[in-house]
Amino acid sequence: MRTFLALFAVLITLSSLFAVNPPGNVEAYNLRKSKAVELAVTHSPLAIDALKVLLKEKPDDDAVLFSLGMEAAVIARKFEVGSKRKKAMKQAREYLVRAQKAGSTQPLIATALSEINPDGSENITKLSNDPKLEPLLQKAEEAFGKGDFVHAKEAYQAALAIDPTNYVATVYLGDAYFSSKELPEALRWFQKAIELNPDFEKAHRYSGDTLLRLNRKDDALDQYLLAVVAEPYSQYPWTALQHGCRAFLLKPWQAAIKLPVVQVKAGTKGPEIALSDKSTTWDVAYSLARAKWQTENRTTLFPAGQAYRLSLGEEVYSLKTLITIYHEMKEAPEQSNNSHQALTDIGPSLDELAEIEQAGFLSEHILFFRANAELARDYAAYREKNREKLLTYLRKYYLHLP
Repeated sequence: MRTFLALFAVLITLSSLFAVNPPGNVEAYNLRKSKAVELAVTHSPLAIDALKVLLKEKPDDDAVLFSLGMEAAVIARKFEVGSKRKKAMKQAREYLVRAQKAGSTQPLIATALSEINPDGSENITKLSNDPKLEPLLQKAEEAFGKGDFVHAKEAYQAALAIDPTNYVATVYLGDAYFSSKELPEALRWFQKAIELNPDFEKAHRYSGDTLLRLNRKDDALDQYLLAVVAEPYSQYPWTALQHGCRAFLLKPWQAAIKLPVVQVKAGTKGPEIALSDKSTTWDVAYSLARAKWQTENRTTLFPAGQAYRLSLGEEVYSLKTLITIYHEMKEAPEQSNNSHQALTDIGPSLDELAEIEQAGFLSEHILFFRANAELARDYAAYREKNREKLLTYLRKYYLHLP
């Protein structure tokens, strides 16, 4: 099973590099913590004891608990399947649960916990439906989990000899080279995986990690962004991008954040708007625009028998309507106190949104930062034709690069 050693190493290393250390005893603790975490990243035999000493001082340090849990799982996987391994995996899981309860936001926790049951037994994720490939991939994963990258590479190569187009074997072979610190070879396999399927984020993200280690920062940033473009509704690429931005000394921020979000359902007698007592003028305007779009387009796009859902076209129309109303209100010769307050509350966000719309990136903004489960269904088809636009939007309106 996948233990995410490479991503763990990148996330933890970057976190420790950019930690802010307060003065006094806290500084001494943080310095020792950074060293202990680095020991865990390199799987030093000293790591567990160093982390446990820190845990005695601060039992709720989520970063120490996370590192301890991940490293304990790596050590546990070196045991043969049996009671000793099961007990060690149970202990590793308990550290990770404590880290989660302590407030850790590491996305790896959920994945790691899904692999280990509360009693320490393990869940084996099926990696291929091909009966010839599956045992080879599982053999490779078992070796990888033990840190035996030589045998892991051999098993991945054996799988690729059967099916050279297998994405899992390709990207994980690159990961084995990455973990062996053979970075140029790792990068070569990640690129092969990207060529096999550019719409999976993992190879882009792993390429970014590798390029960052090779000090090719501009190329690394491109790959982190492409990982987000590939799968924007997964937490992993966004987390990797955020950590990468700290290394690049970039401060990303989302434009046009203060915009209405109102539920507008398609009822039997027409659109049904869910407004509360705290709804604003803009909530009403947005919901009425959506209701108008539904009335005019529902039967065409969602014929009888097909359930209505919020689509990209409806959201684009509704936000364009908000921009139009906003400009008309600003240009009005006289404004009431209520109108002035309404403009003040939302003005900065709508100014940013108007700029985005004028530049032709309104759909990109919606799909990245306003998508729900319904809107997300439009993403794959949009990405197929607009990959470069999606990338450009992130660079210009999220990273704010020239």
